[in-house]
Amino acid sequence: QTESAEFVNIEVVCGDSEEHRCRVEGSTNSIPNLELSTWDEVLAREYHSWSVPRITIDTAGRSPETSYKDLRVLLNDR
Repeated sequence: QTESAEFVNIEVVCGDSEEHRCRVEGSTNSIPNLELSTWDEVLAREYHSWSVPRITIDTAGRSPETSYKDLRVLLNDR
């Protein structure tokens, strides 16, 4: 018996730059020796727009739980 799985690209963004900055600057780390990025490092990153089909979730102004529920709906609607 052969089982298969579907691959889905999911892009998670925060469309509000002030909220994004607060999240970056307020991040805490529970992983030893992992250095978190500064806001300046985030801004300096090279970003290439996606060129493949994807589901995009904008988390600005929303809780992780709400974003997850919305993602589940979008996945089910495909």
